[in-house]
Amino acid sequence: MTNTAIRYTPEFKQTSRYCCDQRTVQATSKRKSPFEGRTRYFKTSGGVAGKALIHSGRKAALFMIQDQLSRGHRITVILRALRIPSSTYYDWLKWHPKSRNRRRIKLKELVQVLWQRRKFYGYVQIAKRIRKLLKCRLSDRTIWKVMRELGIQSTMYRKRSKKPTTTTDMPQKPNLMRHLADLSEVVTTDITYIQLINQKWVYLATAYDPKARKVLAWQVGQQMTPRLHN
Repeated sequence: MTNTAIRYTPEFKQTSRYCCDQRTVQATSKRKSPFEGRTRYFKTSGGVAGKALIHSGRKAALFMIQDQLSRGHRITVILRALRIPSSTYYDWLKWHPKSRNRRRIKLKELVQVLWQRRKFYGYVQIAKRIRKLLKCRLSDRTIWKVMRELGIQSTMYRKRSKKPTTTTDMPQKPNLMRHLADLSEVVTTDITYIQLINQKWVYLATAYDPKARKVLAWQVGQQMTPRLHN
């Protein structure tokens, strides 16, 4: 029995065999692929083995392929449906991270640990700590890039200092200078305490002229006595 090629002549297109073949082709084209709606999770290579595929696309594609293999599909059918060359798939199976990528991953883990301990540290302080721990050459810009990839940054805390409050059991004296128009004959005095360079505390008594806005006299003492105020 010899195989003869079928010529689609106008007479043959009117036969029942041609109509049956066309209905089969149309039904096959309308059949939904089991991978429809899933190929958006990764980028296809377009025939170039592994060059147009990103790292996350490789993981997503391998996960999908393993899922379809567990359902009983053939690997050739899966790769054809996902438009992935077989060479790319086997390259993925043999893929191992480079030494540079492994160092980068360890550096990210170390930066994450240091930042969790001291969140107010910036990339300069973290780089200084890593250079001290690992005793290696490491630029500040590398740590800045790593922190940017991890999405972390230093947390600044605002220092809030409470204002000192003075409490007294004695009633306060009225301010007699508030309503005076002429302050030429008025002299005010005040006593305060200050810390010297040798870390000792002393009392300072001053006499102040509010009209001329200058100190008329002052005296320092280690104890608050009437002689200090005189």
